Amino acid sequence: MPGSISSSQSSKPDYTASSFRGALMCDHCADGDAEFSMVNSFHIAEIGRASYAIKTIARLVHNSLSEPSMSSAEPLGESAHLGLLCAAEIIGNYLGDIGDAMLSCARRHAEFANTDGEGNHG
Repeated sequence: MPGSISSSQSSKPDYTASSFRGALMCDHCADGDAEFSMVNSFHIAEIGRASYAIKTIARLVHNSLSEPSMSSAEPLGESAHLGLLCAAEIIGNYLGDIGDAMLSCARRHAEFANTDGEGNHG
């Protein structure tokens, strides 16, 4: 009966399923912390600003690469494209740092709430 069971079919995930979570969709911060936590509001503002910066960089690169077919103008040079992509990478690193700071802040709030709650009962 080993031939009747197809382990390759059952082990292959359905990549189109809405419930599929690949490596880039995995929540590496979920380690038992509460789903809803308090974070500093300036972190949220920083994420908004970084989002606009990434959108602007993407638009600049997109417009540059589409320029020859749109208006026959010369696109930005290679060094400009590399500079814009480096800027996007720096913003990505910054967002990672903000995410770490938000997680740390949320954990501190959770620890404070737990110690405060224990202190009131004892």
